[in-house]
Amino acid sequence: ILPLVNLIMRRQFPDPESMPKISACAKETLLNYSWPGNVRELENLLQRSLILHRHGVITADQLAFEDLSADLHTSTATDCALQDNLRGHEFQVIADAIRETGGNRKAAAERLSVSPRTLRYKLAKMREAGFDVSGHATA
Repeated sequence: ILPLVNLIMRRQFPDPESMPKISACAKETLLNYSWPGNVRELENLLQRSLILHRHGVITADQLAFEDLSADLHTSTATDCALQDNLRGHEFQVIADAIRETGGNRKAAAERLSVSPRTLRYKLAKMREAGFDVSGHATA
């Protein structure tokens, strides 16, 4: 898993100095996850986590697994609330970046350390979930 993580991160950050570090705890979490999906699941996880990371380090709590309940082997209401909270936080971070850059999506993508393509994908997901780029729920 870790060599794949490094490969994916190098694709996102050609300049190694700008690439966020992954904490030891986050590495352990990645190694302990059962990975029911494929490499695309890992790529999606890293893209979500890159949006949430702060201060150049991805921590274990910023690893945004698609389905937390599958990893925990439970499907409680708490897990659903946690997923919704995480998704809402991700949407808010994106909306803030869009606002702070005056609507300039290229600048927002750079600020979020994601590709413009990833930002477009995330904005589409926000619209599907009822959020607009100003960060307010519309549904």
